[in-house]
Amino acid sequence: MAHSGKRAQSETRFDSDLMILDYTLFMATKALLEEQVLKHEEGVDENLSEHPLEMVNSFLHIFKNNHPSESVPDAIKLRLRLVKFTTLFGRRSTQSATTPSSADLEALRRTHRRRATEYWDSSSDGSFQEPAFQHRQSSERRSATQYRATTDSIALSDLVPMFIGLSAARSNMDMSTREITTQWMHLAGQFMLQAALEQCLLYGQCPTERLREIFSWGWKEDISTSWQDEQSVNDMFFDMDQYDEDGSRREVKGWREIKTGYFKMLKPTDGIDPLRHLKRVQGRYPLHDFESSLLLFLEALQLEQEEPFLTQLEKNNVPGMSPKEMASLKKRLRLPF
Repeated sequence: MAHSGKRAQSETRFDSDLMILDYTLFMATKALLEEQVLKHEEGVDENLSEHPLEMVNSFLHIFKNNHPSESVPDAIKLRLRLVKFTTLFGRRSTQSATTPSSADLEALRRTHRRRATEYWDSSSDGSFQEPAFQHRQSSERRSATQYRATTDSIALSDLVPMFIGLSAARSNMDMSTREITTQWMHLAGQFMLQAALEQCLLYGQCPTERLREIFSWGWKEDISTSWQDEQSVNDMFFDMDQYDEDGSRREVKGWREIKTGYFKMLKPTDGIDPLRHLKRVQGRYPLHDFESSLLLFLEALQLEQEEPFLTQLEKNNVPGMSPKEMASLKKRLRLPF
């Protein structure tokens, strides 16, 4: 009996902690998005997310200590991915408490270089075999600032895998809406294009193998285990309704053509200076426009999820609960609102 009571108490504590974690993640993402929209659309640089992020970090530490072996629901995992990606994307140009160390960044880059190599080794797509060009600043021309930025800063190319992993996590949560849309494909393609332009124009590094790594995404027959999201990403790019003539599986329709189209934009026509060409592409596809589209995507991802229970309680709008029941629950949970 005593054992059953202790287990019930532990389960109740886990459920309560999940509600708090869900709430803190939601509020932190909300603050981050509001902060980034203000900066992006109105030029107002206001730190709205510092306290919510501190709450997330503090409570995550408590949660892991209290429940070291418990697995959290997929919806919570998605919120964790969303808050992490939104934080790193919005603060990638400045060093902060959320910036990974140089060692962690290098380990991440090694993982994705290996993943990209495995992808192209197993891919039947020959569109990327031909070199785009070999525009690379000499070591004498590259400044110390560029070198530090290349090694220490979070580049868009570092965030492409996180974006793909986040999208796959969302895609695979609901089979009824799993199929990726043409709109998403263009957003992903533009993300890769912007990452490539940044490597070439800001960091002065764009050998073909680096560009191929940025664009190394799609479905493949055999997957490896070099990356934790390999299976879910492969599932996202698999077309559930289309098969090749021999009955074998195939990649979702349209992705290869869209991805290849953005990659080919990087290649200048004969006789055109590569650097001049890339600046023209940058003019046609401004970073500001891409950031606007990405923020809309992140906001939609936040809004389509069910509001945390504590947020509903805070608004006095919990389906199935009367005002009296909500007031009683707030008192029992010792909530400040």
